[in-house]
Amino acid sequence: MTSPYEGLLDHINLHLGPVTQAQPPDALGENRGFAIGLHRHPVQDAVSAVTTGVRFQEVKAQLPEEFVCSARPGQETEATYLIQLIADDVVRSGDGYNPGSGYRNEEPWIPETQISSLLFGAHPYLPSEFNTFRNAEGQAVLQLITLIPLTDPEFLLMLDKGYPELVKVWNDTNADLLDLHRPSAV
Repeated sequence: MTSPYEGLLDHINLHLGPVTQAQPPDALGENRGFAIGLHRHPVQDAVSAVTTGVRFQEVKAQLPEEFVCSARPGQETEATYLIQLIADDVVRSGDGYNPGSGYRNEEPWIPETQISSLLFGAHPYLPSEFNTFRNAEGQAVLQLITLIPLTDPEFLLMLDKGYPELVKVWNDTNADLLDLHRPSAV
């Protein structure tokens, strides 16, 4: 019997580039239930931290989940930290995140940045087929949920006026969503 996830790594590599580094499940001293791979896009100036193994945990979600956070080269540590934070929460709580939901923190997640919130959704720079992995029969078997880091004013704008308005502001200001040290677009 073949795994429903056969071809998943090829799918991820196609969209995010090859793995350049990996952090095993026990990188922090205990088995956290997932590993993290760092991918470097061959054309775009981007790196992505991606979980592998969350899908095998007992998590309530629409589909099994893995998480992605893309950033600019040199920000791998920050992207990995955000991924680890969310994946740890999902594995420990047993509750997944649905696309379109968010998470707000009182303080910035990353020192010396304004990034204090996360939006869970589709990758803002990749085609929509990246977000759902399908098995050989074409059935959706996994969600790749991208963490989109937000500043607090961006998160509050999204709550008040909706995600489409936030996207408009990002487009109007040419916000670089891959830069985890970017200023707020609001």
